[in-house]
Amino acid sequence: MLPLSVVVALAALARTRRSLPTAAVLALALLGHWGIQAGLVHHHAGNHQQARGDWVRIASVLREHGVHPPCVLAGNTSTIPIAHTAGCTVSETDPPAPPPSALVLRERKAPHWARDWQRFPVPDTYNPGWTVVVRP
Repeated sequence: MLPLSVVVALAALARTRRSLPTAAVLALALLGHWGIQAGLVHHHAGNHQQARGDWVRIASVLREHGVHPPCVLAGNTSTIPIAHTAGCTVSETDPPAPPPSALVLRERKAPHWARDWQRFPVPDTYNPGWTVVVRP
């Protein structure tokens, strides 16, 4: 990324000397930079869209196994958007108090206090390894 001071200096140089080559280099540099930024935005927007699809799939598995609002979820850092999608709240203490309705985990085992809870894998996710652990 070109620092703003460099862009301003090149623009001033092109204006004062009426240098067409300098102006052309500046324009190409800016267009190249904007092209790279547009590609990154497109890539990251696609990733976020697929992650939101995972949240919907996880919420569906929660509902299939009896977790309905009002409910409390615990798990990893992605639990907040998943809880929002499912209509639940989030417990951020470890161990949660009161015990959550379910845990949402990705590539992790349930904590010792939830080892006897039922585990349900979440199929067809963009990021594999999601598991819903439901309190009996």
